[in-house]
Amino acid sequence: MTRCRLFVQGVAPFRAFIQDRVALARKAKAKDGADALKDWGTIDLFYGCRRSSWDFLYKQEWEEYAKELDGKFKMHVALSREENVPKTYVQQLLKDEGDRIGDALVNKKGYAYIWFVFAFPSHRSSLVRLSEVRVFEQW
Repeated sequence: MTRCRLFVQGVAPFRAFIQDRVALARKAKAKDGADALKDWGTIDLFYGCRRSSWDFLYKQEWEEYAKELDGKFKMHVALSREENVPKTYVQQLLKDEGDRIGDALVNKKGYAYIWFVFAFPSHRSSLVRLSEVRVFEQW
């Protein structure tokens, strides 16, 4: 299965995507046993919110999905207003994972799905900042 990288702000569409993957994984395991997912590609979710106690949507669900997908799903969380933690943004996480993401998209013919939610006109600048990350510069 092709590797998949997903970048998300506005997480409900991605939640549906993962729920579908979990359903497929359950069927595969029922048919082929415990090793059914060994050839599946990985899925990474880059998720940004302010605080883990405020607006980290579906937090417990993501942990359950990761278990059901046998490590094929990894969540990268950027918290911009968490107390006693340095501000982190999705752009930073993408840059940190840039080599791995670029390899997955280019060399392994993976896919990227991008969702953004702009609650206020000022948030439109987030898309510009994301494009400036140059995550894929070497690719």
